[in-house]
Amino acid sequence: MKTFHADSSHSETKMTIRHARTRCSLATPQAASAFELMLATWERQAMHDLIVRKFEACARDRGPGPSDSDLRSFARSAVAEQRLALALGLPVGSAQEAAG
Repeated sequence: MKTFHADSSHSETKMTIRHARTRCSLATPQAASAFELMLATWERQAMHDLIVRKFEACARDRGPGPSDSDLRSFARSAVAEQRLALALGLPVGSAQEAAG
C-alpha cells in the first residue's frame, strides 16, 4: 500500500485509493468499514495537501490557487470521512487523530 506524502499527485492518490478498495476483502463488515474510514482519511489528507500546495503557489505568484472543484472535493471527502466515523460509533475527529 502506498504511503501518501505532500508531493503525491491527487490523481495518483485517487487511483491508489480506488485500487485498494477493489482489492479489499476483509473478514467482517466492521473491518471493511474501518478500512473504508482509513481510505477516506487518506483521501481527505491528500486533498488538504493539494489545496495547501496550491495556496502556497498562489501566494508566491507561481500558479493559481485551488479551484472550486478542489474545494468541493475536499468538502465531500471530509463529510464522507465523518459519516464513516459516526457509522462506526467513533467521535467525529477521531479518524484524523488516529491517522495523523
